[in-house]
Amino acid sequence: EYEPAHEALVSLLRGEGRHRDMVGALFGWAERESDRVVAVERLTEAAVIAETAAGDIDRALEGYERVLSLDPTQLHALDALIRIHEQSGKLGKVAQLYDRRIDAEHGVTARVALRHSAAKLRAERLEDRDGAMRLELANLEDDPANVPALDALEALYEQTERYADLARLLTRRLEVADNVTDRTRARVRLALVSEQRLGDRSRAIDELREIVLEVPSHVEANTALERLLEVEQRWSALVEQLERRSELARDAGDTLTEQQLLMRLGELLEERLSDRARATEFYERILERDATHVDALRSLARLYLLRGEPQRAAEMLDRLLTRLTGNDLVEAGYALAQIAERELHSNERAEQALFKALEVEVRQAESRERLISLYERAGAHAPLAALLAEEAERSQDPAQKVAFWRRGAEMYRDKLSDPSNASKLLERAAELVPDDRSVLVPLAELYILDGRLGESIPVLQRVVASFGGRRVKEVALYHRMLARAYRGVGDADRALSELDLAYKVDLTNVGVLADLGMLAFEQGDLDRAQKTFRGLLLQKLERDAPITKADVYYYLGDISRQQGDRPKAISMLERAIAEQSSHTNARTLLASLKA
Repeated sequence: EYEPAHEALVSLLRGEGRHRDMVGALFGWAERESDRVVAVERLTEAAVIAETAAGDIDRALEGYERVLSLDPTQLHALDALIRIHEQSGKLGKVAQLYDRRIDAEHGVTARVALRHSAAKLRAERLEDRDGAMRLELANLEDDPANVPALDALEALYEQTERYADLARLLTRRLEVADNVTDRTRARVRLALVSEQRLGDRSRAIDELREIVLEVPSHVEANTALERLLEVEQRWSALVEQLERRSELARDAGDTLTEQQLLMRLGELLEERLSDRARATEFYERILERDATHVDALRSLARLYLLRGEPQRAAEMLDRLLTRLTGNDLVEAGYALAQIAERELHSNERAEQALFKALEVEVRQAESRERLISLYERAGAHAPLAALLAEEAERSQDPAQKVAFWRRGAEMYRDKLSDPSNASKLLERAAELVPDDRSVLVPLAELYILDGRLGESIPVLQRVVASFGGRRVKEVALYHRMLARAYRGVGDADRALSELDLAYKVDLTNVGVLADLGMLAFEQGDLDRAQKTFRGLLLQKLERDAPITKADVYYYLGDISRQQGDRPKAISMLERAIAEQSSHTNARTLLASLKA
């Protein structure tokens, strides 16, 4: 118990650097020390030397434990134990020591820091998230505005999917926030949790509204609010939000953003709220700032037309045509052409719009077809015929070229009474398809109509040849046409030959029989004429036949007269008059015979 001896021994050992022996000496001194304070000092010194100089961790732990057994208030000993056990990886022991250390700490700030460290240990290394949350909640009881505790709990609730608790925590965080930045951050998180985790979009919307009221330019909040309002189909509220943002953009001089918002407002009002009047106002506001805004012009053209203002719709489309390219320009041209024709009754303006569309390298075939249809509806025969001819020249498809030439020829022939130009188009077609009867037959008819009988003959011969010698009734029609052509150029023999060929192909063809009988009559071959006309009496002569029954009787009467058979001539003429009382030639000849 002699203290000077213990002190001297420790001093000698320290001087010799005999640290392990020195630790033992200090432990022995502490055991015999009657003064607890001095004993604690000796044990503390021993533990420090054992840990740092002697490298004897077990003796160090023993020393700190004996310090605490003598005086539980020796917090440095607890701190040392926590440090040593943590270094050795005894984390469960560390967690227990932290609990003792926290209980022993009277200072709020220090206690909060200790709890935070203990919570981090439990959460990250022991996976004891419940224990970590208990510690951080205790921190909030000591310090309701403690940011590290709030941050830690926020992460823990997120990890454990305790979203209702997370929402309550964010509400608490919002209550203690003392600046705009912290409040905004809390509301953003609360809105996201409410929507994505709790399915409470209404609360999310409320929080986001609070954010944009306090920070009007908050991008994330504005974007999320507009998205949620759209999801919830709260269209009126969305309109208010977008209008507010457009005013902020205007005040900030951000013209591009303002126009984008006004455009979206117009679309929303038009499509969701069916408020075309207000939608029109927003689109018009865009044009006040940018008279060439393509989307606004397009939307106004549509709305003006729906509102029964075709003239204003056409004005919008006119302005669009100067701004668009490619397929968009073509579509605008088609729309303008339709309005001009149907609503404004201006075929000229419709034509101009389609010409504008034709200037573009896309959909040209469709544009020309629309122009052709416009000309047809408008009865603009001359430009239509010219356009069809141009289309034929432009087309690379032989079948299309022929089709355009045929349509153009029909237009010149039927609408413009111009067989000359009509025949020119069919001549071009015949060069491309020399055996196509759909081209050759109308070409021959045009030559005949134009008095160019000689030119029709080789065309009709090609028509006949195209049948390849087949004896079908249709061939008779073309032999008959050839006969008329030969007759027209004064070649009666060839005409008669063609009619003979036609007759052999179709014995009952009334037209062939009529022409054959007439030609024989004119040539003075009375027997053949008589025989042919008698054959006509056996046919059923329809109202549209090239000769009537009265005519047949008349010719038979005249033939009998020329043959000197007066009674038979009178009989035939009387039958002609019976068939047609107004037959002048029959009455005149009958009267002369009876006289």
